[in-house]
Amino acid sequence: MSNSKVVGFLRRFGCNSVASRTADFLPTLPVGGLFYAIGHTPNTQIFQGQLELDEKGYVVTRDMVKTSVEGVYAVGDVQDSEFRQAITAAGSGCMGAMLVERWLSERGLIQEFAQENATKKSDEEIVVDTVESFDQNATHHLGGYALRKLYHESDRLIIVKYSAPTCAPCHTLKPILEKVLQEFEGKIHYVEIDIEQDPEIAQNAGVMSTPTIQFFKNQDLVQQLKGVKRKSQYRQVIQNNI
Repeated sequence: MSNSKVVGFLRRFGCNSVASRTADFLPTLPVGGLFYAIGHTPNTQIFQGQLELDEKGYVVTRDMVKTSVEGVYAVGDVQDSEFRQAITAAGSGCMGAMLVERWLSERGLIQEFAQENATKKSDEEIVVDTVESFDQNATHHLGGYALRKLYHESDRLIIVKYSAPTCAPCHTLKPILEKVLQEFEGKIHYVEIDIEQDPEIAQNAGVMSTPTIQFFKNQDLVQQLKGVKRKSQYRQVIQNNI
């Protein structure tokens, strides 16, 4: 249908249809699906005068992704005027990332950090609290038993982190949060809850995603933070409630 504009996408009784408006009427067409094209103008205006662009505005590249400026690489639809597909953009993105790493490494501008073996146990590794091992004077705790005891018996601020072994942001949050908690050693309680090991606790707390941090004081929930936040944000909540 020419001279028309899609104004809506309907789904009725398992069938797809598109409402398309022309000047005089609004027909509905049955379709198997709808593919939105967002245009063919590359968003490269900010590079004008800095990188070589062609007459259509695409970044000119050589050897796949190298631009006119050494050390600057262009990938994806800003330099691909032919294919413009997600899979080709992803492929060029991978090439660009590898070439950037190589360029930085050759000039001594890259620094590598080796992660310690995650399977190596620390002498201070926290174990799940039980009736026999629970210490109410400790700061760091693990598991549902500790949370229940502290919730009913401690007057300190209780910080509960809900996480899961397969949650990548949880691993990102761990050193950030623990760095802040070190500043309040002996003044707070920090309890880690694995929602796969203690699903009923997470459910009762209304936790729907990880990581989630809840702050309790005198059996009241005073604050809840979801996702990974700045250290200053965690520090401020603690300072306001201890």
